[in-house]
Amino acid sequence: MSAYPQDIYTSNDRWGRIHQGHDLDRAELQADLEHNVGLQHGSEVLSITESRLAYRPRVKWCGRVDGVGCDNEGEWHRHWFEVRQNGELFTIAQWLPAPSAQDGE
Repeated sequence: MSAYPQDIYTSNDRWGRIHQGHDLDRAELQADLEHNVGLQHGSEVLSITESRLAYRPRVKWCGRVDGVGCDNEGEWHRHWFEVRQNGELFTIAQWLPAPSAQDGE
């Protein structure tokens, strides 16, 4: 398995960084994100998401999930996916647009 942290392209169409574990230091996550992805722009805010992920190979049709697909569409390959239990602990750090004032109303 690969070493972490690594770059990750998430389902919200943003680049971020994935780290193994939970309860990681927020300042260290932000420093790694700034160094590897870049500084935040405009009204972006730091988003930290802790997840349990599994990594299982199978014939996948990614286009059925996201409408775009991937380079291995219909072939034997694997991606990380979120699970409720029994997955590996990961933390994803990324810049996301700040919620607008209307979102809170």
